[in-house]
Amino acid sequence: MSSVISLWDWILAQDPRFHIVFGLSVFLVLTSLSLFVYVLQLRNRRNLTHRLSEELLLEIEPLILDLVYSEDEEEWPNRTSEIRSILNVKMFEFHSYGRVSDYLVLLHKQMDGEAAEKIERLYREIGLPDRTIKLLKEGPWHQKVKAISALGEFKVRRYLFEVIQFMDHPKRLVRDEAQFTAIVLGGKKAVKSIAELSNSISKWQQLRLQEECVKIGDAIKEDVFSWLSSKNETLVELSLRISIGMGWYEVLLPVSQLIGHRREEIRKLSVLAVAELGTPDMLTELVRRFEVESRSVQMEIIHAITELDLEGTLENFLVSQVAYGQLELALGSARALYEHNDENELARISMLLPESRRVILEHVKYA
Repeated sequence: MSSVISLWDWILAQDPRFHIVFGLSVFLVLTSLSLFVYVLQLRNRRNLTHRLSEELLLEIEPLILDLVYSEDEEEWPNRTSEIRSILNVKMFEFHSYGRVSDYLVLLHKQMDGEAAEKIERLYREIGLPDRTIKLLKEGPWHQKVKAISALGEFKVRRYLFEVIQFMDHPKRLVRDEAQFTAIVLGGKKAVKSIAELSNSISKWQQLRLQEECVKIGDAIKEDVFSWLSSKNETLVELSLRISIGMGWYEVLLPVSQLIGHRREEIRKLSVLAVAELGTPDMLTELVRRFEVESRSVQMEIIHAITELDLEGTLENFLVSQVAYGQLELALGSARALYEHNDENELARISMLLPESRRVILEHVKYA
């Protein structure tokens, strides 16, 4: 005890600057210890939660597989009741739910036919949709994504309204999954809600939505066309992608105004729409804009010429690109010439080119 008092007296006798440094050192040590204890407790809790969720899955997995592969319909009520009872007792928080839900989603993706239908039925009868909605409303953003995905995987259409509420969520992954799942669950009804989106839609997400919208067909044509006047420019892109994929020729009327749009991707898709759905007379405007366009749009214009200029009226334009254009444009133009001309015509065209550029036509010919 006397040594402690002596140490304390020694500390008090030191310079005030020493007191400040000593106090800060003690504070940092205590803070570090507190953080260490907190992190250790958090880690132990997570390990316990993970272990309990694994034990829960090991307990119910044999029951689930037995139900899926069994042909005894009379046992279904008893088995589902048993699984539901286990879940009510042991699935005490989101992590446990997530583990069970992930397992059923994975199992469902691996199955088809009657087995897949049984998993969907089981998902509903053991009460997981209600837990999924609770997770969607209260869980962190990454769990919201999983919840929405599960609702889509198991076609739980009664929660379409709840999913639609997340279609314009600030977190990109949440809104992407909500948009896709809403169309899966609601079809035309959900497509109407897309017009209200204000956040941008990535190219990958546009392709996902396009795939689902194409399945619905002409029933959504009017809705899709309405997006062409949206302030959300990525929604204009999506409208063009779907229209091209569906072969809707009516899109060509607004496309004539979109060819000069400020956004490169919209101009590119507009030219693609002309190439896929348009007529040769529409090429005049594209060629007129060629010199002021970006490289990617220029390549689309050459593609449009390849598709539509079957009479060869733009041969001189293509020859000039092979002769003097940048290599990528020259190759594209050479391919267009190759598509529309026979051997004799290609030989004639080759003589019109500077000697150093004839190899481009030869490359396309023998590639």
